Amino acid sequence: MELEAESIYSHQQEGEVLVLGIDRRYESYDTAAEEGVTTGMVVRYAREWDGYGAMPSAATVAPLDEFVAATGEKLREFDQMTMTDD
Repeated sequence: MELEAESIYSHQQEGEVLVLGIDRRYESYDTAAEEGVTTGMVVRYAREWDGYGAMPSAATVAPLDEFVAATGEKLREFDQMTMTDD
């Protein structure tokens, strides 16, 4: 399964979740050499959100493999609201 950021998925334990991104986590990273010791891939997701994005207290991370195993189909893309001066 390939996850897409800014999309809403069904999740076995969490219900509907908004995937915010997929990141590589590092135990250490040498910026001069641009290399590091990775601890694996994680998914940033939110259990609660509004039209502007994730609610700060609802965002969390999970190991990518575990998250994918518990994730069902993509339900829809997240349609973010935009602010205007009008």
